[in-house]
Amino acid sequence: MYDMIKKLFILSAMMLACSGCQSIRQVYEPETYQIPFMKIYPYIEGEGFMYSGVKLKFIAEFVGSDGKLEPHISEIFPRDFFGKLQFDMIAYEPVYRFMPKSYLELKRIVIQEMDFKDMPFPDAINWISLEIKKNDPRGIGVPIILRANSEVREEWNKIKINYKAKNITAYDLLEKLSDISGIPCRCEGNFYIESDTFPQGEKIVNAAYQINRKTSRSLFDGRILPRGEKIKGIPDNLSDIIEKNIFIWSSGEITFNIRRDKEIIKQLDWIFDVKYIPCPELPESELDMKKSEAKFWGTLENRKKLSDISIDHIEFEDLKVTDCISFLIKRSKELAPDKKGVEIKSIINGEVPKLTMLVDDITLGDAIRYICRAANLKYRILKDKVSIASQDVALDPIVEKIYPVFNMDVIAVLGKDLGYLNDIEEFMKALGVCFVTGSGISYDKEKKLLIVKQTLDEFRKIDELLVEICGYRTQFIYEKNAQLSAKVASLYFEDCVEVKGEMQMKEAKINGYPFPLPCFLIKDINVIKNPVLPKLRKYEPAR
Repeated sequence: MYDMIKKLFILSAMMLACSGCQSIRQVYEPETYQIPFMKIYPYIEGEGFMYSGVKLKFIAEFVGSDGKLEPHISEIFPRDFFGKLQFDMIAYEPVYRFMPKSYLELKRIVIQEMDFKDMPFPDAINWISLEIKKNDPRGIGVPIILRANSEVREEWNKIKINYKAKNITAYDLLEKLSDISGIPCRCEGNFYIESDTFPQGEKIVNAAYQINRKTSRSLFDGRILPRGEKIKGIPDNLSDIIEKNIFIWSSGEITFNIRRDKEIIKQLDWIFDVKYIPCPELPESELDMKKSEAKFWGTLENRKKLSDISIDHIEFEDLKVTDCISFLIKRSKELAPDKKGVEIKSIINGEVPKLTMLVDDITLGDAIRYICRAANLKYRILKDKVSIASQDVALDPIVEKIYPVFNMDVIAVLGKDLGYLNDIEEFMKALGVCFVTGSGISYDKEKKLLIVKQTLDEFRKIDELLVEICGYRTQFIYEKNAQLSAKVASLYFEDCVEVKGEMQMKEAKINGYPFPLPCFLIKDINVIKNPVLPKLRKYEPAR
């Protein structure tokens, strides 16, 4: 009897402890992130390296073991310790859609129970924001930014929210409140809730999808929907819906953007049965910041000022950009609660452009963006200021990177077609690479090295171009332990495999130059015995 009472007491104590738990629980991140095989590119090295420290997996077609390591590869991957494999794209790979990191974070946080009764809309949003921050292991949450002028915000306070739910993700709850209130929301770097008086305040989203050619052929041939299926607002052909900047790489990667109503995009996601993956983000550059995540959150206070400060009227007529910037600095000090405003520094080379602009009720951040767009300038939001500069001015650090390129014949042929036979910098410019003051590119014919001085943003373009033009690719290697070696030995040509591992940078020197070679270190590899080709789901208007 005593033991029974003791057990009941312990059970009651556990139930009381559970009842006092937080209303939000953190959904654990997946053990591995699935990403497109074609996205395993040799991006920038260092702490800002994409997918750094993340366990990854992809599916691909096994091409075979490569025992012929190139001389410069052998220096980095000793063949006694490492084996090298080759993979290719495969028709069994799904359709992917790139989503901002904030989306995935909000989807991983689940609110176990909430009950809003006649709560003003802004108060409901603030409650959610505080709960997310409270339960974020980093203690910083996900920024939820309300963008509206003072009059609209007063109207928002009149909107009362009555909603009750259990076990709903933070993202779904925010979407639900947006639907109830009729106030548009969108998820980019932050989560924005916007008045329709803002240019972005509309239920239009830009969705970026990726699919390889083999998968594309298994789904449809030039059609976005199966024959006979119709969706209101969606044309039959893929070419009629994608944005003009479609990219079809020679390696087989097809990336396309679709800009449509949010509900249509949701329907397309259902039809494509997409896999959501994080956007391949490069860190914002700043000399005194090394980690991209620390850099972003370090600028959060400045970003909040840019969205909170609203200017009621701006009118410029043939005014120099420098004078426009001075006006914004003055108004930001007048309107900011701390009267300090936002510091804006400008570096403009050559003739200073003039602007004519007339706008009412605009945030400081949008005003800066519009001015830069109209004057063909660029800007960076830093921790303590905003920097505005001409296109040829480097707002990011310039670093040097070396690429072993043993065959320049392809570049020579393409350069001849573009009219830049002997000028590789002009050739790169013709392909969309921007060269700022202090940057440059050259080729050492004797050592067969491409030497590049560039900013981080432009290196991404160069990396992708070299992948396509010169076959400069990430190396897939594995440690020659008994378990992995046995699995590799059992693979057959054209097997469909799932590969797990992580991206790494292997340091070495090529002809005396530092050469960080990107590689995918394979931790496990398994044959997919019964692979299923992706299929387009049937359109279901009831969803």
